[in-house]
Amino acid sequence: MLVGVAAAVEHGAMRPRRFKAETLDDAIVTLDEAQSRHAVTVLRLNPGETVTLFDGAGQEAVGEIVDARGDGMTVRIVSRRIAKPTSGGLTLVVATPKGERADWMVEKCAELGVRAIVPLLCERGHVTPGDGKIRRWRRKADEAAKQSEQSVTMSVGEPATLSAMLQNKEQGALLFVADPCAESTIGAALRSASHDARSMIFIGPEGGFSDDELKTLCDAGANPVRLAESILRIETAAVAAASIWAAWRADIAGE
Repeated sequence: MLVGVAAAVEHGAMRPRRFKAETLDDAIVTLDEAQSRHAVTVLRLNPGETVTLFDGAGQEAVGEIVDARGDGMTVRIVSRRIAKPTSGGLTLVVATPKGERADWMVEKCAELGVRAIVPLLCERGHVTPGDGKIRRWRRKADEAAKQSEQSVTMSVGEPATLSAMLQNKEQGALLFVADPCAESTIGAALRSASHDARSMIFIGPEGGFSDDELKTLCDAGANPVRLAESILRIETAAVAAASIWAAWRADIAGE
């Protein structure tokens, strides 16, 4: 009967609740306290019900609740699957906005399928996120992956300088820098890019990148691109870049 449940889920007949698991290697998986409490006290899930689990690294599983405890719900794995790997990927290197604007930015970029976001330390930046914020953003990325039914969670990196990001960039990655005065748009730049290219977009602080920073980026091969006809705030620019990239990826997938 459990195999039938798994098959029904696979064919879209049911949409069970999704939860993040640290690992899917074992036959019985125990969820952490926060997710267990939500499942039991808010969603009112009971033993015997079907759930979907994902590990944030590309693996998913269908399972049956064994013990609905608020401090550690246990799930028996019924079937597993590895998500089809996608070529390419987007990394956003972004100066940190103030207050809750950064939380919103992280959440929406994660929903749009951004592979990684890195807080950028730059000359005119005024916010340096601490460990507490980084942990909160990683939780938000997990929740966004759960909500948007993605099997891979967007990674949130530690704050990094421009030189460090350029020094450690992936070989062959396409580099772009958001510039409201650029002649080319990000959409045009992506249309001419290979479908499996890794992309990295740099977005500066409210005062923009300094002349030295722009020169450093351009010398490293970054192409200035315009995201919109208007001047955007940091978080809006990040989400705009992620949206354009996601639409480009969707067009490729539909070809």
